[in-house]
Amino acid sequence: MRQLHVLRLAVLALACVSAGCSLPVGEGSKTDPANGTGSVKNWAFTVTPSKNNFTLETGTTDTTVLTLTRTGGFTGPIAIEVFTAGGPDGAVAITTEPVTQTGAVTTSRIITKIFGGHIAVSNYVLSVHAQPASEEVQGQFLDLTFNIVKKPGIFITVPAALSVGRGQAVGALVTFTRTSFDAAVPMNLVGAPVGVTATFNPNPVTDVSTQMTIFADASVAEGVYNVGVRGNEGLSGQGTAPLALTVVAPGTFTLSPSTLTLAVPKNSTVPMSIAINRTNFSGPVTFSFSGVPGGVTATFTTNAVTGNSVQLSFTNSGTGVPGQYPIVITATAVGLPSVQFTLNLSVS
Repeated sequence: MRQLHVLRLAVLALACVSAGCSLPVGEGSKTDPANGTGSVKNWAFTVTPSKNNFTLETGTTDTTVLTLTRTGGFTGPIAIEVFTAGGPDGAVAITTEPVTQTGAVTTSRIITKIFGGHIAVSNYVLSVHAQPASEEVQGQFLDLTFNIVKKPGIFITVPAALSVGRGQAVGALVTFTRTSFDAAVPMNLVGAPVGVTATFNPNPVTDVSTQMTIFADASVAEGVYNVGVRGNEGLSGQGTAPLALTVVAPGTFTLSPSTLTLAVPKNSTVPMSIAINRTNFSGPVTFSFSGVPGGVTATFTTNAVTGNSVQLSFTNSGTGVPGQYPIVITATAVGLPSVQFTLNLSVS
């Protein structure tokens, strides 16, 4: 009878281990190479961060070490998950390292990068979840709290992408956001291939903007080049903005006016439009005119046009001398030949 009882316990223990359940204390201790040896009721762990309630500057990267201390014979794997408590944040990058397996006390690292464009935030929270592989061990939750402050210096804004034809140039406005930094900022282009250069007007920059002109030599191979627009090379307060520069075949543009003859009666305003036909060119086009008679004003609704059309209107104040006037309208773009046409203006 005793032999049958021992056999019954052995069969029960084998079935329980196969099913992944716990053995009651007193009937045996569980031995699991992945999770430890001992009574499962004693398996536990704690998570201790190397710091909390700290401050990070924008444009910097922080490393926080998590120490995981296991007790009760528990030695199993633990996965670390970290997410921003307020939801996804594209200006914060978080990476975690796998937990090192060196015994009862192990570590992991949380690497947090705050991008330069992030706004200042008080009490920013990262939620940390430490989850053991064993379902018999309770997971742990931890909040890491820190303040995000703007780093003294400049944050540069440029278009994400520009195209320039070989042997030509393209222009773009570069703007700054200054934080506790009032010094003049020397500008340059970094990471560009041989044959691609840039000028800035003004340079150095004492205000919050400068006009950038990028030139591509005719020898530069067509393709996409990842370059950086940088202020304060080698100095404190430095900022760099990424720019995808696409070098294409030489660009051109032409003009298609809605009319070549326009009548402007006394005390009236008459509009017309000009279409801009672009090929491998996306830069601004600037318009000017000549030959407008006294008493008549000509106005563009916008200039330095980056789109595909512009509106032009003529206003006869009533003092314009009646007659026929050839108006020369000229369009220019950086690095491209100017384009013009003549509008026959009739003043009555």
